[in-house]
Amino acid sequence: NNYFGGEKTISIHFNTPTSGVSTDIADIQNYIREKAEKKLEQCKTFEISLPPSITGITSESNKIEFKSLFQTPTLNELETISTNPDGSSLKLNEEQLKAVRQTGEFEVNSIHFPGQRHRWRLSNLLQSGIQSANEVLYEELSGALYMVIMYARDRIISNCFSFKATLRSWKHGVVSLIG
Repeated sequence: NNYFGGEKTISIHFNTPTSGVSTDIADIQNYIREKAEKKLEQCKTFEISLPPSITGITSESNKIEFKSLFQTPTLNELETISTNPDGSSLKLNEEQLKAVRQTGEFEVNSIHFPGQRHRWRLSNLLQSGIQSANEVLYEELSGALYMVIMYARDRIISNCFSFKATLRSWKHGVVSLIG
């Protein structure tokens, strides 16, 4: 039985020390040795095709640069995707400008991580976007409506600070001026 598919094999020979052991143990050792030598084989040569080196060593250069083995890539690509190769800033495209008008932010595709996007949000002082402005408007209107609903009754018929108190004070002032 050659399990090594075309590789040349040779049988294995074992040396079993039998001195100082009983004859029963020596017989068992010899039996196991004989069976192992009949069944077990080893390859005379065993060739393995290795993948290409990740260290960059080729047949021309045998030198390993230690620094290059442990360099991590720079994954901070924000400056790379925001500038041209000559260093000038990139202009936003129509889709990005539309997103800035709507939401006050825009997205740019990542270079190192396909399918992911970087999102920039502009300062509210520069551009808040139509959606953000509408949200603020609705929040302020709901706050104003809450105040009208909660405090309107007190502002109409309360004794101290209301429309009723205003009319009473005007009447008192007019009576004081006349009389």
